[in-house]
Amino acid sequence: MNVLILRIIKIIVGVLVGLFAVGWLGLMVQPRNFKVDEKKLQQQSASSISAIVPDGLQEYADKVFADEIADIKTSVIWGKSKINVKGIWTPARFITYYIPGEGFFRYIEITWFGMPIINGYDLYYDDVADFCMAGDKETGEKIEQGQNLALWAETIWSPSAYFTDDRLAWEKIDSNLLELTIPYKEKMDKIKISIDTDTGLMDAMEAMRYKGQSTDKVLWQIDLIEWNEFDGVLIPSESSVKWADEKKLWSYWSIEGVLYNIEISDGFNEEIQKYTDRD
Repeated sequence: MNVLILRIIKIIVGVLVGLFAVGWLGLMVQPRNFKVDEKKLQQQSASSISAIVPDGLQEYADKVFADEIADIKTSVIWGKSKINVKGIWTPARFITYYIPGEGFFRYIEITWFGMPIINGYDLYYDDVADFCMAGDKETGEKIEQGQNLALWAETIWSPSAYFTDDRLAWEKIDSNLLELTIPYKEKMDKIKISIDTDTGLMDAMEAMRYKGQSTDKVLWQIDLIEWNEFDGVLIPSESSVKWADEKKLWSYWSIEGVLYNIEISDGFNEEIQKYTDRD
């Protein structure tokens, strides 16, 4: 092999290594949070409500709400996440609007050097269940089952409904394990929730959930890692998600801002338009 060929090979290898390094550095840059104009959200103060606290949740309720259970009717939550895409951790930012017990709309952007390169959304409301990423939309019965589980698991961020929605049924399995039965069409579904005996706070959730359009349900696991107070309510600020059929975690979620009882349009129409029309 002559000197010229060796030089060409070295140049090609150098370029490939450089491109890999640039790509990797781009994934290390964290995006900025979505800008949230609090004045335009028309926030209303939450009144307190009386509720019967299920067996096994008294300490949790006392710590989450401090004095009295707040009547949370809507919420907007935003922050950053890391998503495992075929073994590569990608940074992302998200914003989610909730009507607890009814539906949610989440917009998410995967970023590179802090700039959005792939976007998508989750929508679950009034029998509409969509999951769309990079323009590829999934719908149907299996997506709906998964989105319904997500709605009730994510009620941990708007926790009043855990105590006030009479469609829910709580069963204490043992000193640190509860089973939550949730409404799902004419059927019911279940989420198992474990309690940290030292803190009295929820520390993990799991349920059998369809993974996209998978034939069979897969165990879907959530770890609630760290808790902080937002807008007067103690909620998980760090969490992770794992599918039992995968060795690695699927995602990490970091909450960086929360507002309760803000105005949300019917069916999330205005919120959907605001974010999905960005392109």
